Amino acid sequence: LDLTPDDVGLGPYEVPPEPPAPTAWDFAQGPDGWSAMMDMTPTRAESGALRSRTTGRDPALISPPLTVPASRFPAVTVRMRLRRGDGQPFRDTAQLFWHTGQRPESEANSARVAVLGDGQWHDYRIPVADNPRWRGTITRLRFDPCSQSEIDVEIDALRLGP
Repeated sequence: LDLTPDDVGLGPYEVPPEPPAPTAWDFAQGPDGWSAMMDMTPTRAESGALRSRTTGRDPALISPPLTVPASRFPAVTVRMRLRRGDGQPFRDTAQLFWHTGQRPESEANSARVAVLGDGQWHDYRIPVADNPRWRGTITRLRFDPCSQSEIDVEIDALRLGP
């Protein structure tokens, strides 16, 4: 027999919908689930920013679990400042990786943006939709803010959007 709860006098059940997955983080109340993955000191939220220091040449932050439709978000914007201990400005590249139900993060599942380490806040727009692998459901993000050691990293906000 193929029965439903209604067939035996049960239900209907009110199942609350799952809350929408976050698509923006401002770190005002804490790290919002973001943490150091590798080559970074433990993350902390201070003065409304996620802060860490790189300890190697492949620093990475990892997002909390997500369930986000890629088609709704053609870009990721990061408001960040990078600072070298000696105060000397530098140029580098940040990289955003993503994980879907079918594909883990990889070079093929990533996008890059040039960044400036001058101790000033900058907004960086990463056009992820330019990569044909930005599709399906995004389940996790990985953000590599630069590729140098001993860099102070502060992220004021990170958001998926237009």
